[in-house]
Amino acid sequence: MAMWPPQRTRNVTSCHDNAELFGSNFVSTMPLFGSKFAPKQPPLRKFANNVSEDLDELVSGQRSVQVRLGSQELVFENGDWIPESGESGTAHKSNQRLRKKIQELQEENNMLRLKYALMLNMLTQTTAEGHLLEKELEKWRNRK
Repeated sequence: MAMWPPQRTRNVTSCHDNAELFGSNFVSTMPLFGSKFAPKQPPLRKFANNVSEDLDELVSGQRSVQVRLGSQELVFENGDWIPESGESGTAHKSNQRLRKKIQELQEENNMLRLKYALMLNMLTQTTAEGHLLEKELEKWRNRK
């Protein structure tokens, strides 16, 4: 008597058994949970011998970044682009000189204001002491 569905006569439990059933090419070309989409390992980096020389050169500050745009040349110094040539270069240098002069004058002005306030306090104290001495002198004159 035939039963439907037909009963298996063989129990398949491993990949090797599947390879026997379907052929060895089937198992090797279709990985079930393989690394088909896994990223490849990057190649190892090579060590450069001149790294310390390049680092010393960069740290020493000998090198500067210079850019030429038409007739104007710019240099990158202390985080700012400074024009070196052309009309704006000359104007920039004169502006720097004027800013320095303004800074010096502001410092001198602050020092003079401080001296003025100090002298005014000294004058006020001397005047108050003078008035106290005059009152005391008046007291002594009135006693006699």
